[in-house]
Amino acid sequence: MTDPDEWTNHVKNGAFTQASFFQIMNSIISIKREYNETIPSTWLDIAENITIPVSSSGITLEYEDMPSNITVKQADVTLMLHPLSLPESSKPINYTLERKQADLQYYTQKQSLHGPAMTFAINTIATLRYGHSGCSASTYNKIGVFSNLRAPWFLMSEQANDDTNANGGYPPAFPFLTGHGGTMQIAFYGYLGLDSSQDVLTIQPTLPPPKQYLTLNEFTWAVSPSSSNPQNTTSVPMVQNLPASRHPQLKFMLSLNQTLTLENDMYWQDFTTPNNLIQCLPIIGSDDTELNRWPESVNDGDVGTSWQPENTNGSSISIDTTSVAGERIKTINVVWGLRIPTSAYVMVFNSTNASEGEEFLLPLPNLDTPDVADVIITRDVDELADAMSSDDFPEGNGEVYSGDDVRLEEGYKTTYTLPDDKVVYMGDTAVLQIAGCIGRSCGVFGDEAGATVEEWEIIGEA
Repeated sequence: MTDPDEWTNHVKNGAFTQASFFQIMNSIISIKREYNETIPSTWLDIAENITIPVSSSGITLEYEDMPSNITVKQADVTLMLHPLSLPESSKPINYTLERKQADLQYYTQKQSLHGPAMTFAINTIATLRYGHSGCSASTYNKIGVFSNLRAPWFLMSEQANDDTNANGGYPPAFPFLTGHGGTMQIAFYGYLGLDSSQDVLTIQPTLPPPKQYLTLNEFTWAVSPSSSNPQNTTSVPMVQNLPASRHPQLKFMLSLNQTLTLENDMYWQDFTTPNNLIQCLPIIGSDDTELNRWPESVNDGDVGTSWQPENTNGSSISIDTTSVAGERIKTINVVWGLRIPTSAYVMVFNSTNASEGEEFLLPLPNLDTPDVADVIITRDVDELADAMSSDDFPEGNGEVYSGDDVRLEEGYKTTYTLPDDKVVYMGDTAVLQIAGCIGRSCGVFGDEAGATVEEWEIIGEA
């Protein structure tokens, strides 16, 4: 079979197709139960034993025996987060919030940045629904729209880069209506959090920065309308928060002409790393970057996005830290991914007196070879990986275990901890400056781009 990821053909037990079949089968069974119709035992047996492959670390595999060095053309497993809406607990799949977050993180890191616009629309919606923390939904939103628009009518191309010499040799479809369709879903299914698979109106509104306001067009929900007569007024149910999401579901009853105001899900205010002073703060300057390596990626709290200068000569990125000025700095972290610079500095200062700022020379991983294309460095066990072990997925629940080397990856990382006797406070500006490139594909086949920065953090006092 071939799942949505068209770079993997003739595979077994594609996760999205199997999960779709699981959801459809259970919907059919639910309808037959509602109308008191007999359910064939074979249907129940099939629904309870649908095979969805998963690694021993809890990552859903695109297909059986998927290798860890996969590159994904377009959204596949992430489609299980939208448009599918799988139950948290059932016999074939125990799709908890932790597993959804781990799948989302794993496959956003494996995604080709030249891939179809639809992919990043799905990443946007999935992050808004199930993201752990941070404001990367806005980054994915930009990746999924701007790089694929083509003048003069601003129709979407399938690929972010139309040059077959630079995008892997794939001539893009144009106009790419699937990309437009994905973009049109972001507002309703992402920011409003509409789940159209539920029996009642279910939403989970959220609006991470930098967006401040959003007005949606009217839409009609296919439920029984509210009605009134002189004696009675009927009401219709509504649910806030999706199944197996970040918060418990809340139920409301809406009467005729009633207005209900709901609090947004403020998940993006949580820090991916505790006490990170610069997460989601405004970017005020950046040198030119590679395609879809947006500056906002550097501090959006998500290693699935990354900032990458277009050359190795020396580039910098600046963050407005006015809102945290005066906070004491304890640690500086940089997650590089698989390309590191040959030099890296962090500077913190006040723009009115930059000469009195502080500069830190960051230590870098020790690489003996200029090309580490085959090296994969796995992350330390974090709260996502720690929340999922093979013990959570006992045999016999319909899932196939394979791809034991498939787990969350972080790549190379720098941690600089200030000595206890060195006291440095944040000013109104923080700058990361890098030069050079060592690692995957640096300087190979005309690759002149710089190092990658998946995340930059400045950690304050607890």
